[in-house]
Amino acid sequence: MLAPLLLLSLASAPVLGPTLPAGDNSQFVGAVLAVEDKLNAGDFGGASKAAQLLPKFDLVVQYDDSKVPPELKDDFKAQRDAALELFRGILKAKIRIGSDHPDLKFSFEPVLANPPGSGIPSGAVLFWSTKPGDSRLETVIGLKRGTPAMAINPVNVRNEIQHALGAYYGLATSPFPGSVMGRTDIDYQTAARPIAAELLLFNETREAILSVRKAVQNHIKLIATRPKVFFQPKAIEMGWAVQGDPEGFQLQITNTGNAPLAMRFTPDCGCVSTTRTQTIQANDSFVLDGHYDTLMTVGEIHHTLLVTTNDIDNPVIEVPVHIKVHPIYRFLVPGGDVIDLPEKGKDIISYIVLAEGAKIKPGQPEVAGVPGTATMEPWEGELADPDLNEAAMPRKGYKVTIHLNGDLPSPGRDPVTVYVPTDNAKFPTLQANLYAQRGIVLLPSQLFMGEIGAGVQKFDLIVSGPAKTFHVKKVSSEWPYVSFSYYPNADGSQYHIQATYDGKSPKGPVLGRVRVDTDDPKQPTIYADIAASVK
Repeated sequence: MLAPLLLLSLASAPVLGPTLPAGDNSQFVGAVLAVEDKLNAGDFGGASKAAQLLPKFDLVVQYDDSKVPPELKDDFKAQRDAALELFRGILKAKIRIGSDHPDLKFSFEPVLANPPGSGIPSGAVLFWSTKPGDSRLETVIGLKRGTPAMAINPVNVRNEIQHALGAYYGLATSPFPGSVMGRTDIDYQTAARPIAAELLLFNETREAILSVRKAVQNHIKLIATRPKVFFQPKAIEMGWAVQGDPEGFQLQITNTGNAPLAMRFTPDCGCVSTTRTQTIQANDSFVLDGHYDTLMTVGEIHHTLLVTTNDIDNPVIEVPVHIKVHPIYRFLVPGGDVIDLPEKGKDIISYIVLAEGAKIKPGQPEVAGVPGTATMEPWEGELADPDLNEAAMPRKGYKVTIHLNGDLPSPGRDPVTVYVPTDNAKFPTLQANLYAQRGIVLLPSQLFMGEIGAGVQKFDLIVSGPAKTFHVKKVSSEWPYVSFSYYPNADGSQYHIQATYDGKSPKGPVLGRVRVDTDDPKQPTIYADIAASVK
């Protein structure tokens, strides 16, 4: 009898629940832990009830577009359907539109309120519920974004629905836009795509959901997995460094919980490099080694190391990275990097400022882009460095006189690059990037739409006039399927034009231009060809 009793005892002994991946949100992790706590206590009825908050793979979505303008409803539905189809494939889920006990709800409002600390309205707001019978997640999408508020590109509907589905299935929001979970409150112009790390997370989260549901069904006792992250320091302060010198940092991380701590490290810049992933066992520690590349940027620099974990209390941690880099050299152009170039040509004075003790000997400068020449001579004097917030102070180096001979389309804008070779292996070339411009120009010179289909789409142009203030009076086109809105920057030297295609053009190549009317007597009208084909 002893052996059967022993086996019965072992069978009823609780085991550790599945290890959740780094990057899950607190709503999902909390739901899993609630089920595991009930299972551990032997409350299988309570566990079954708590499991109702776990994501389902047979999903009902309620979609309310009653406040959407009639002309946009079809476009919005097409974007909605694309988002749902994506998740049917990623999670092998049955997702249908309906209103009978929906698991997710989507609706629209004209404009949403600004979130705390933000100067622009929210693009969407998510509301979670743990009340039995309620939808687990409701998402309200704003029909306008930005300041001033402007109608959204329909692709934002797809992005917000994708993000809400990703959140429902457990993933935390990423602060880096472009991926499914990296949402933004600005008017995004392209459809977000899942990145490899997100696809892996969805797969791992799906397996965890199935594992917990199986434990509920089979009355298996589970110990709730509660990894706990503790790290020092809370911020990475690297102090002063010299441009070009390698600089490293360390972060000690300890798991004080009862289960493996999964971590993913994502710097916000390629200049910061670290290990990408790490799993730390319970009551163990790990030292993260990182590196900052000081070669390309100088001054006081702030970056963020994003740490995602499976600790419910700290699913996403933003670790500040702060370093001050003394420049070895500075290529300064006091007149600014956009040159108002007359037909007779122009001399531009620039300076190469070298740090004390810098072992850099510059050679003969060369000019590329717009035709011109450059000469150089030793120099010392007082000069400000606005980009580094430095007032005029004594400096030493070289004075570089750049002569552009005026060979430029009128109006027109072309890049100018000044190269200065050196004898230093770390800094073999010193470079200044400028623009030569004459008159008012459109950037780019065409309204490029590419291949376009049904559905509203938005495109952008910039109207630029260096060293002068002008006004755009009207923007129009003889092609009737596009409309325009526009507004100036702070000093009136540029206007941003947003072109909105209504999605109703017949198929074929587009024959038309954008016309910009200004109050400039020399350029009262500016044209840009529309480069597009309707498929």
